[in-house]
Amino acid sequence: MEPHLRPVAQKDEIRPFFEELFTHHIPYWTEKTGYSYFTIPAEREFTITWSEQLFEQGFLRLDRLIMDGKTANLSMGIVMGDTFYWILTINNNAFNTYSPGMIGLAFRLEALAAQGIRQFNMGAGDFFYKIQSASYQEACKDSIVFNMRSFKGRLYRAWFLKRHPKAVQV
Repeated sequence: MEPHLRPVAQKDEIRPFFEELFTHHIPYWTEKTGYSYFTIPAEREFTITWSEQLFEQGFLRLDRLIMDGKTANLSMGIVMGDTFYWILTINNNAFNTYSPGMIGLAFRLEALAAQGIRQFNMGAGDFFYKIQSASYQEACKDSIVFNMRSFKGRLYRAWFLKRHPKAVQV
């Protein structure tokens, strides 16, 4: 079976998608760096709730790279205007010898270009696959997502916006 992307097309597919992503993200990053923020249940729930809102607004892109009938890579991104912002990606280790992350990246680039997306922002970090794949690099900018369901999130947002009145809000 040829590798292909399977996009999440319905809102009720979001939670199962992330439950699958979390099962791979948590052990990978815990082994690699000693910590995955998805070990915190509130972070997992926030990501799902935020994604459901992004989906309703038409900004969310979730997909799986399917190889030999099985998930090989999962990816989350946000489309705003003509730019795709890549937020998360993780392999499940089933097809690592074939570089499923790179295969998924190629399929995503092709699919997004067909939709009229002109920029693919891979986010911060000097990972080899980003350096190898990028056509250019630009200075990093910080993005902060406040959890508006928590008191701390609302409080921090108010404090932040008072200190940074020119901050761009989406």
